[in-house]
Amino acid sequence: MKTTKEAVIKATSDLADEKGLNNVSLKAVAQKLNIRTPSLYNHIESLDNLLLEVAHNGMRDMNERMMKIAVGKIGKEEIIQTLKSVRLDPYSKLHVGKYSMGMKQRLGIAQAIMEKPEILILDEPMNGLDNDGVMEMRKLFINLREEGTMIIIASHNKEDIEVLCDEVFEMEKGKLTPVQH
Repeated sequence: MKTTKEAVIKATSDLADEKGLNNVSLKAVAQKLNIRTPSLYNHIESLDNLLLEVAHNGMRDMNERMMKIAVGKIGKEEIIQTLKSVRLDPYSKLHVGKYSMGMKQRLGIAQAIMEKPEILILDEPMNGLDNDGVMEMRKLFINLREEGTMIIIASHNKEDIEVLCDEVFEMEKGKLTPVQH
């Protein structure tokens, strides 16, 4: 059985071949994908979660309180703005372990977007969100797309697909098949 990364690399490479793209485009990008589940630490707050993630990614030096950020790709202010963009209070002292499923989903989305990736891959990003949360995340994803982020969404929700996707593909056994949209 293939891992998620292997399946995405194969499907992306197959798509590149179908579209006639050369080997340095989608295939090269697919090989560099870092696909992982968001790391959420239940015993600390959301801001500290994202600061810790940045440090874990090797892009920050942190002091003992994880509050001073050294030179790097993003800083504390960018992380605070990211939390606000997913409608989480960056100054809340509520530990992530006390978050609802929807709040954890928002924090996972914040983690995925905080470093402004060129390509964003999301698996069921609306899972656990209430109706308002779904509408807010759709708006966020549309804004990210308009700013130039390529977003790949795996979803079973037809409405999300209709609202958010320019192209739709079905994946079965690692093979992508275009679907009329």
